[in-house]
Parts: sequence; C-alpha cells; structure tokens
Amino acid sequence: MILRCLCFLDQLSFRGVCKQWRSASQNFPAQYGRSAADDPLWLMISRNSTATKWEFGDPSTSRMFTIDVPDLCRSSTRLVLSNHGWLLVFSSEPSPSLFFFNPFSRARIDLPWTTDFSGMTHMLKFRYRRTIIYDYIPVFALSAPPTSPDCVVYAITYIDEDKIRINFCRRGDSSWSTRRIEDKIPRTKFAPIKNAMVHAGILYWVEKQGEVRAYTQSEKGEKYRHFKRDSKPSSDGNVCSYVVDDWEEGKVSICVDCKRRRRQVITLLKNIEDPIEIEKLRSDDDKYRLNLKRDGYATPAPSWLRLDSFPVGSWCLSSSSSSSDDNGPKFCNWHRLKTNRCPSNCGLSGDSVWIEPKWIEPSLAIAWSS
Repeated sequence: MILRCLCFLDQLSFRGVCKQWRSASQNFPAQYGRSAADDPLWLMISRNSTATKWEFGDPSTSRMFTIDVPDLCRSSTRLVLSNHGWLLVFSSEPSPSLFFFNPFSRARIDLPWTTDFSGMTHMLKFRYRRTIIYDYIPVFALSAPPTSPDCVVYAITYIDEDKIRINFCRRGDSSWSTRRIEDKIPRTKFAPIKNAMVHAGILYWVEKQGEVRAYTQSEKGEKYRHFKRDSKPSSDGNVCSYVVDDWEEGKVSICVDCKRRRRQVITLLKNIEDPIEIEKLRSDDDKYRLNLKRDGYATPAPSWLRLDSFPVGSWCLSSSSSSSDDNGPKFCNWHRLKTNRCPSNCGLSGDSVWIEPKWIEPSLAIAWSS
C-alpha cells in the first residue's frame, strides 16, 4: 500500500528502512510499485569539468538533488545515450571502453570495444567546442533494454558524402559487426548524423540537413531506405529531432524541426517496405512543438514527447535565480543547445541528459555476454 503511493525518489528511501522493506521493493515492484509512465524523465546535469557530482532534477516537482557518481568523472567520460533507465557511457581511462550504467544503483554492463570508435576521444578534448570532428563521431541507438535478450546496440558513423558505417552488437556478442552503406546518387548524398532511434526493429537516423533514412536486417537480408522529401533540406545544419507518441492515433513518429520552422512528422514503419506517411506542418501549426518562450515555471513535458529520444546534451529545462524558492532553483523554460553545453544564461549551465528514473539491481547475471 505504501509503495503504490510513492514517487521514484521516495521509493529509494523506502528501500533503506529495513531488510523486509527492501525485500518488498525487490519482490513486488509490478504489483505495488508505480508504473514507469507515472514518473517523468529526470534531467541529469553536471556543471564542473572534473567533478563526479551530478545534479538530478524532477521537472514535475522542480526539485533538484546532488549525487556523487565516481564512475562518471567528467574529465574522462562522456554520456552518449540515455534509454530505458540506462546511460551508455564512453570512458577513456584506464583504456577506451563503452559501458551501460544506472546512476542510482550503480549497475553496470561492459560492452566489447572496437577501434572503429577510437575517434570518440575527441569528445573529451573538444568538450565545449563544436568542431568538424564531431561530424565523424558515432551516434548510438538502442533497440531494447540492455538486459533484454533482444537488445541490439547500433552505432552510425558518417564517413563521407558517399558512405556511412553501421556497427551493431547484439546481446551476448563478444565483438561488433560492421556494415557499410554507399549511395553515390548526387541528390541523396549523406550528411553528418544528428540523432538515431530504433522502432519495430528498424534503425532510423536524422542527418544534419534534415534528411531521414532507415536500415534493417533480418533473415531475409538487409534493406536500406532514404525518405525522399519534397521540401529542400536545411542548409545550416540547425536541425533537431525527437520521437512523438501519438496515443490517439496509435502512431509513433519522428518530428524533424529545422531552423526556419520547416517541420515534418514522419510516421515510423512496422515494415521498411511499407508506404511512407509524412505530415508537413505549417509554420503557425503548434502541433508537436515545444514552447521555448513561455514565461514562468515550466509545465511537465507534453504527453506526446518522448524525452529519451533527444540526443544527449541537446535540450534542457533552464532555471534562473528569479525562479527559485527555499528548495533552490526551479525549472523554467525549454531551450535548445547550439553546442554540447548549456548557454551562459541557463541557471543550470552544464552537460545535460534526460534519464528515466529507474532502480536497476546490480547483478553478475546482467553481464553483456551472459
């Protein structure tokens, strides 16, 4: 009865009361705990370039908390993905590595390493400068929680206008597989990749100019698809994309938002060969738009917005000294980042990522190769 009434943070306190209460939280989460949909994603942010302390904020209550996370030292690690309550982390020490990590329980799953990702060390060297090197850094996507036997980790890397590389590693694999896709048709040249996501076994990615492409593999072979659009792609590269869950129509879509308010919503497919459904939104259409100029306190994220589809460090809920109370700063307005760091006028200024608040039990049984 108590667990049913608790938010995520109070569930953590519940676990610390005694052994019996801890056992209850482990053995009956589905029956007594709140569902994941009851708790909004939290904003996780770090403000010091070398510290291991991270701040966690709950936008629904505007409360913020500080946790020491030694595994995420910002001088040697970089967050590259957040999904299903896990962070995918790149670390340069003691040697380059990739691992999944839950910051609340410290559960960890180490992935195999490949030299194809060696360029990721530049993310630490040029942390606060958006250089051309970032165009060649892998962009990651996840098909399922890393504890699931169906989990596949994808990494899409821009090579040049004619080629991209897709690395993938299935749960249980001891190494990464690699595929190269070539497209030498002038009108369909590749561009650096901004964001990626997986739906129904299909890998989608959005490029710097707003183009959307898809790739899938099965027992029947591999298929690649370019979503041709009528409108001219964005030339400035100022493109953001995120996943939309339209519960009323039963659709899952990618919203591609370009600088000049050219927005298109592409419904994700169940089969890569299905007809494409693209909705072009007018400049004055507020459908699937985040209000970036709202005054006062921020409202919880819209019900259609899947926050964990944001690229790491791309969006933030800012705060300011003028919007605070006895508990500290409160979240205010949404803003989009032009680099990997909040602008100076953001009261939270630092590296940011959205994470699903979830306690994942550390266990040897969740090793990637098990």
